[in-house]
Amino acid sequence: MSILQVGQPYAPITGRPEGVIFDIDDTGAKLIYNFRAPTDQEVAAMGAGNPFEIRFVELDGILWILSRCGSLSWTDAPYEPHLSANLTELRRPEEGQGLGLTLMMTDADTTVIRSLRLIGLGTKFSLALIDAAERLQVQPFSVQAYSASLRGTMARYTTRQLVSMAGDYFRLKG
Repeated sequence: MSILQVGQPYAPITGRPEGVIFDIDDTGAKLIYNFRAPTDQEVAAMGAGNPFEIRFVELDGILWILSRCGSLSWTDAPYEPHLSANLTELRRPEEGQGLGLTLMMTDADTTVIRSLRLIGLGTKFSLALIDAAERLQVQPFSVQAYSASLRGTMARYTTRQLVSMAGDYFRLKG
């Protein structure tokens, strides 16, 4: 078990490029904004009391997790459950419950956590996301096919276009 703390390094992102990372493990979901030298404004946008929205769309065997925090622009993060190293079981929440989402801002150069927030996702959104991940889990997987699909989708669509294709969403007004 690891302890997450603002001001401390987050080892799992060591060597990861700048960008947004989404993963699900046995403890819930993580959405990491891994920015190079994030500004104070970017860090503040992640904090409690700020609006937050998350959506997803499945394209060519990849879930695209789309999110927006505070005044930041929409971001996208590809997700494929076969690549989740610490996922042994997708647990379906009961009515009135949802996935816990750990939202982090990290510095891509130092791996230091700059902001940390826990969000409880709604039941409907959580179930839709789990259903989509379960569909992908039973499909054959290859890194080569995943990489080709990733490159193809990134070449065809902007983040804004992915957002417009997403049907399921969860929103906190702040």
